[in-house]
Amino acid sequence: MKKIIGLCLIAVYFTACQSKTSYIDPNASNGKIVSLSVNQQDWASAAQSMINSLINHPSISKPGGPHVMMISRISNKTDQHIDTDLLIKKIRIALLKSGKIQVTTAIAHGGPEDASTKNIRKQLRDDDEFDKTTIAKKGTMKSAKFSLSGKIIQSKAIAGKVKQVTYTFQLSLTDTKTGLAVWEEEVEIIKQGKKSSVGW
Repeated sequence: MKKIIGLCLIAVYFTACQSKTSYIDPNASNGKIVSLSVNQQDWASAAQSMINSLINHPSISKPGGPHVMMISRISNKTDQHIDTDLLIKKIRIALLKSGKIQVTTAIAHGGPEDASTKNIRKQLRDDDEFDKTTIAKKGTMKSAKFSLSGKIIQSKAIAGKVKQVTYTFQLSLTDTKTGLAVWEEEVEIIKQGKKSSVGW
């Protein structure tokens, strides 16, 4: 009997010690740990502002769409290790869903995002094991009408015990034929914290 009671107490103890976990809405701010670093909420906020501006711009709403867009260089000018694709992917998804833009993965800054789209053509054209009608012919890949580029900039300021960090998200859409920027947008995320509570 004592063994049974002891086992029950141990089970209750470990159950009580287990940490509670739950899902967090990425669009909600309540319950999130706020720091001076860029977080999920910042990406969502910056991306949504960019999407609202770009998706209604006349340049991508012209007849003849959906227009093809390539991703150019997105520079990280902050002192943090930032995966800029967290921002760009959200914008890409929204543009694709709008039906106004198609994103090419065969052309990008630093090389294609998906090199197989071009390599597979060269590899299979002379391979008799494959049905030639299922292999893309030369001259079928689409070049990009637009190029999306940008940068993320960080600036800092200190006033007494309060420090402030400003993250500026800048994007430009360039017409690849003319080299002219047809759309540009800038979004600022400003964060403040006290020295004693937030790391620099």
